[in-house]
Amino acid sequence: MTAARRSAAPGHGARRRAPATALTVLLALLGLAVLGGCASIPTSGPVVDGKAEPAPPLPIYLNPNPPRDDASPEQIVNGFLSAQGPGTTSSYDVARAYLTGSATDWDPTARVTVYRGDAGLVVPDDADDTGKTTVTGTVSVVGTIDADGVYTEVSDGTTQDLSFGLVQDPDGRWRIDDAEDGLFIQSGLLDVFYQQTTLYFPTPDRTYFVSDERWFPKSARWQTDAVSAVLDGPAEWLQDSVVTVAPPGTTLALQTVPVSDGVATVNLSSAVLSASAADRALLQAQIQAVIVDSYPRTQAFEPVRSVVLSADGTPISVDTVDPLPSAQVSGGAVAASDGRLVAVNGSTLTKIDGAPSLEGLLPTALGLTGDVAQGAAGAAVLVRDGTAHVRRLPTAGTKGATLLEGADLMAPSADRFGWIWSGSATGPITVLDRDGTRTRLAAVPWLADRTLVSVRVAPDGARLVVASDGTGGPLVQVAGIVRDEEGRPTALSDPFRVAASTVDVTSVVWTDQTQVGVLGRQTGEDDVVVHLAQVGGQTTSLSRVPGAVAIAAGNGESTLLVVDEKGVLYGRSESATIWVPEATDVDLVAYPG
Repeated sequence: MTAARRSAAPGHGARRRAPATALTVLLALLGLAVLGGCASIPTSGPVVDGKAEPAPPLPIYLNPNPPRDDASPEQIVNGFLSAQGPGTTSSYDVARAYLTGSATDWDPTARVTVYRGDAGLVVPDDADDTGKTTVTGTVSVVGTIDADGVYTEVSDGTTQDLSFGLVQDPDGRWRIDDAEDGLFIQSGLLDVFYQQTTLYFPTPDRTYFVSDERWFPKSARWQTDAVSAVLDGPAEWLQDSVVTVAPPGTTLALQTVPVSDGVATVNLSSAVLSASAADRALLQAQIQAVIVDSYPRTQAFEPVRSVVLSADGTPISVDTVDPLPSAQVSGGAVAASDGRLVAVNGSTLTKIDGAPSLEGLLPTALGLTGDVAQGAAGAAVLVRDGTAHVRRLPTAGTKGATLLEGADLMAPSADRFGWIWSGSATGPITVLDRDGTRTRLAAVPWLADRTLVSVRVAPDGARLVVASDGTGGPLVQVAGIVRDEEGRPTALSDPFRVAASTVDVTSVVWTDQTQVGVLGRQTGEDDVVVHLAQVGGQTTSLSRVPGAVAIAAGNGESTLLVVDEKGVLYGRSESATIWVPEATDVDLVAYPG
């Protein structure tokens, strides 16, 4: 059921009243909840030992008000919007009390629109005369969450028109009889009502878990939603880059995942019995990793420590295996400084024994395979020489080689299988082995007629982040990498957009399993800064490094490095809250990958 959308602005024939936003109402409710939740401090009883761990935050209980008999059309709409967030923890009974007629078929699970600011509701002047009216408004959209829990960020300036049809009943009470399916949640309250949840899916070689971010309501069904999503499989863009170990047709038998004494019982349909013993063990480890890592840290949710599987109520014998690890960057940072390669150790630049020479080259970007900083066996240094050559530098027992020639080549990125990713700005993306032999990558239609800026392969080898420019402006997109049985890249999936408000981009890197770092500008920014964009989440901006020209990252935000136009290398402080100058005379910096 979809209400007609239209733009509305105050003017002739309409009146705009003082905004009483959903946020205002909810903040008032929050105050009442906190006051009502106070508890006394015990003054007697035994002394017991306890773990030195911080207590989880207290749950926030919100009790939205049902509609008043004398409420105006605007108050009815505001009340309906205010009741939607708290409804995620129950059955939306209060929100539904604002509805009548065909609007009672309203489906809150269709999608979530995350917005900021005031809806600017407008009510026609003749609302009280006809017994019918339409309340309209416009919200500034931050992102959306689809029915599968996938969060998609939208660019600044995106708006959505609202329209609610209302009627008066025989007693003169206003109710909504036409409402759009889905929820509207203020961005500041998203974390109150929704739990960001990391699903995990194995790489095809079953070496690593790959993260897939989702958002589910913080309701008693949270673990049920999370497990159901695991069984349904990864997000569409990731489907051909990971594997699903649950056999086709595997579902929850009872649509609930009870937790008792820290043990979650996952009762599956009999289809799971067709899985091999190894797949059952991996499925159990997969589900356990999801609900142990992401369960809501509130007193309303019992911590989950382990998972047991059953099929139609009968326990399944499953070998216990540890969850697969998440892939990590395989070494430390290396910088080009004063014409030589050095290891970056905090504020110290250390000579690398046996490091290849940069003499006779014009290095403009570095790429590393393996732990070059520690002189690991098989490690190699890749250099973009000027803008037209990518070269592999000689190492002990290995000659140097020119791997790629072309115009405006991108900085090289090496994946865990040894494949090197680069290409000319005009495309296409080029993938080569360590000897410069190209492999054929299927056409990537979403990059047609776009200028390539930067590419970076995730440490798991299953995902690629691509920055490009073209019609519509810069885009930062993440795609799944499809490989054959030997690990050879064969195609890229359709992309998933991140950092949607980017208006200028210099380079992109992976900062951890769920986040990419973007050096560039977003709407309203005058200077280039580092943005941290969650893949399936929101983007945040770090403080400015004046004149920043290059970025590198290892495992986590604390490993971020930035080089400015004067050759100063900046790292994150111990608390990872500010930039700290670490070294000077640095031209380039890179981590393996």
